[in-house]
Amino acid sequence: MIEQKAKEMGINGDLAQDIAFCESTNRQFAEDGSVLRGKQNPSDLGLFQINEKYHLEKSRELGFDIRATEGNIGYAMWLIKREATRHWRSSKSCWRG
Repeated sequence: MIEQKAKEMGINGDLAQDIAFCESTNRQFAEDGSVLRGKQNPSDLGLFQINEKYHLEKSRELGFDIRATEGNIGYAMWLIKREATRHWRSSKSCWRG
């Protein structure tokens, strides 16, 4: 799904997949079925660890449910398209190798 959405948005799919892996090991949900939350910041959600404090309102305004896999990916692609990778600087050493 990441590769497809990245392609639709004109984003490097490999980069997007690497970010998702580094942020969540490609998981939207925890083992108990709840949305995966960040270890360092529990406001970070899902595959791309999107911070709900800063992005929930905007994601909803745009029609993305960041608590759902498709919405988390869609909003992440929207962010990358508009603002590049700045929201994932803290994991850059992982996804840039």
